[in-house]
Amino acid sequence: MGRDNLIEVLETRFGEVPTSIIDAVNNMNDSSVLKTLLKIAIAIPSLVEFQKLLDGNTSSD
Repeated sequence: MGRDNLIEVLETRFGEVPTSIIDAVNNMNDSSVLKTLLKIAIAIPSLVEFQKLLDGNTSSD
């Protein structure tokens, strides 16, 4: 559920979301990380910034 909400927020704010972001979100299992990313997605200025955040945050779980 958290994954779907996060992707929906990104789609609402920025339109089409790259597959790389969707895949990264779908591979996350930590609900607290997903919740934090959802809050960030509401305020982050661009998908590029969100991707940079994911790139720094998606090392092997």
